[in-house]
Amino acid sequence: MTEPSARAALGSAPIPGPSPAGQSVSDDSDYEALRHEVMKEPAKGEFTDWSRVVQLGSRILREKSKDLPSATYLAVGLLATEGFAGLIDGLRIVEGLLQAHWDGGFPPVPARLRGRINAIQYLSDACQKALGLRGDPGPADREALLACLQACSDLEKVLVERFVDGPVSVGSLTSALREIVERLPEEGSAPKAAPAAPAPQPSSLATAGSTAASSSEILSRAHAEEALARSAEFLSEKEPTSPLGYRLSRLLRWGEVTSAPPVVDGKTPLIDPPAERISGLRRLFEASDWAGLLANSEEAFRERPVWMDAQRYSDRALVGLGEPYVAARQGLLEEVRSLLRRLPTLPSLCFQNGTPFADADTRKWILEEVGSEESAPSRLAVAAAPDSADVVAAREEARELARKGRLSHALGKLEEALLKDGSARGRFLARLELAALASDAGKERVAAPLLEGLDQEMQRHGLEQWEPGLALRVLEALYRCRKRLAERRGGTPEDAARAEEVFARLCRIDPATGAALE
Repeated sequence: MTEPSARAALGSAPIPGPSPAGQSVSDDSDYEALRHEVMKEPAKGEFTDWSRVVQLGSRILREKSKDLPSATYLAVGLLATEGFAGLIDGLRIVEGLLQAHWDGGFPPVPARLRGRINAIQYLSDACQKALGLRGDPGPADREALLACLQACSDLEKVLVERFVDGPVSVGSLTSALREIVERLPEEGSAPKAAPAAPAPQPSSLATAGSTAASSSEILSRAHAEEALARSAEFLSEKEPTSPLGYRLSRLLRWGEVTSAPPVVDGKTPLIDPPAERISGLRRLFEASDWAGLLANSEEAFRERPVWMDAQRYSDRALVGLGEPYVAARQGLLEEVRSLLRRLPTLPSLCFQNGTPFADADTRKWILEEVGSEESAPSRLAVAAAPDSADVVAAREEARELARKGRLSHALGKLEEALLKDGSARGRFLARLELAALASDAGKERVAAPLLEGLDQEMQRHGLEQWEPGLALRVLEALYRCRKRLAERRGGTPEDAARAEEVFARLCRIDPATGAALE
């Protein structure tokens, strides 16, 4: 079972000095900052920085006071930033504080017993809320979850012993954790990598289905959802080239979603994906490890169902795995398309600390590869291979050069790699990417002529009608470019008028994108 770290002793370890429990922090600047951070309201556009909560709470418990509210804030922060391993430490910190510093800790008892009760109630409620925002755990989380349950059980015993005059419990948190454990798939049931494509075996599937039906009666909606989840996992593992597993897992998580998460200024209260998850997916993609990428991106999808970057990585992995996976890819795209038809603003939203649901590459993918059923690219275009390792490396090198102020060199490097595709479409996309690089570097006067040329070519070929996703990408880049030029010192009325004309065309193609730009 997963063990707590040395940090778990923060609750019981004495404060340096004559008083092991320290002093009250009710007027302390760190405590005021901690409470201010925790009490931020997403409805007002305020989002808690849980890393700062962990920093402040740890400092208070280590250097200033055995303050129970600070300990409970810290526990929730550890869950938000480190997941179940963090929650283990957080619960042990609270337990240790109550065991070692009941008489000397803060708020003081019996005068402020209600303050301690409120702190425990906050711990239970806030942890349950954080669990609901984390997405589905996997089999690898089982040990940590069991350790969390044990920590809850031990804390409950201390609460019964200490809160004689004001009973309080973490029973609802325990129940929530137990329910998560009961819904976990068995170890090894989720694929770690996409296996070689086997031939479909309908008869074996039918046999498995009839056996399952006879051995387990569905008694509730929860049982039905669990059965569907197991079916999706079975299909993904045993028939990875079939679209059924990918579609079923998405239907389970998206099928009844009819509105986006609550949002203020583009941010939602959903917890950001860990930095290591983001960098890990990028490394697998750049290494062209398609099997590993598919396994990890599907796991990321289960953790954060509305993170569109995970969908793009799964799509790129299915493309990389080749012809046997074409039908699976089409199934995935159809489910993404259905979700975005209901929630067109989803790609413009962010997690609570600013990680976008859809980064620039994913928004490009949505425009060019997902689109709508009417505007979806041809089968040939849909099956286009992802960028080569050379192009990916050239793009990263160009961005680094641009950041260092060497834009001319950056443009040359990127152009050399991109223009190896001799097709007209390849040259068009290359010029668009060069314009984007220049614009991102603040060189709108370099980007504008490139984009105007692309717009003229686009109008000649009727791209707004035949390939609206690509046309939208050009118009969005051109609008941003012209708008920045108009707002700069020395901007002309012609720049402003041109920006408005481009914006009007953009809105005719996709009003949702226009609304997001406004």
